[in-house]
Amino acid sequence: MKGVAEYAVSPDSFLLLSGVKGSGKLFWENGQSSFTSGDHCLLPATLGGFQVTGELDLIVTSL
Repeated sequence: MKGVAEYAVSPDSFLLLSGVKGSGKLFWENGQSSFTSGDHCLLPATLGGFQVTGELDLIVTSL
């Protein structure tokens, strides 16, 4: 993705983000984190919506 992408976590499961290439930032209510290739991030079902910005190839897995 390039630019801004918006996602939502279902209350029934969580998301696993895996950075494949590039870098960016994750933004959610009351927080943010840098994200780059090789990083993994587990997002809880209670998170709700979040944004990813930057130039980043991601694998998004829902479990």
